[in-house]
Amino acid sequence: MFGLKKGNVENQREHLILLLANVDIRNKPLQNYSELDYGTVEHLMNTIFKNYRSWCKYLHCKSNIKFPPNADVQQLKLLYIGLYLLIWGEASNIRFMPECICYIFHNMANELHGILYGNVHSVSGGTFIAAHQGEESFLREVITPIYQVIHKEARRNQGGTASHSKWRNYDDLNEYFWYIFLKNYLSFLCYCSMRY
Repeated sequence: MFGLKKGNVENQREHLILLLANVDIRNKPLQNYSELDYGTVEHLMNTIFKNYRSWCKYLHCKSNIKFPPNADVQQLKLLYIGLYLLIWGEASNIRFMPECICYIFHNMANELHGILYGNVHSVSGGTFIAAHQGEESFLREVITPIYQVIHKEARRNQGGTASHSKWRNYDDLNEYFWYIFLKNYLSFLCYCSMRY
């Protein structure tokens, strides 16, 4: 649906199952182990989205983790957790930029909600369609451009001999995702490519 690699989807499915099992097994005796406890999903949600919630709070923006009335809340929580893990799985070195991951998740969670509930897109007026379609399009269209900016900055480092004022590291680039004016992903890429 979001142009994710098939191998990543399979890996993150297994990752999610193991995370749930590990959390669940800690909280109940083996003889009672027949179904997933509701608190297990809640615990995993709180753990995984702690930084995302802080990011939203700092930016004074509403979380895009939404639970419409009459929705299967546990199923939606699993979808949001799965989406986050899928983004993380594709992110490669972008994982060192947690606010960037928050930004990507924030936008994709909004898309997921729109797709699931047929919401009308606020800009186009049409129904939501995943922005990234076709296997590996997410990697090509989202992760690779950010990685290219990081790679370009790393080359400016000149093997550690360049002054820090001459290049930006992960932390410097990650800070951009704390600012509200960077809601537009393309603005970030244009800024980075034109700055030097």
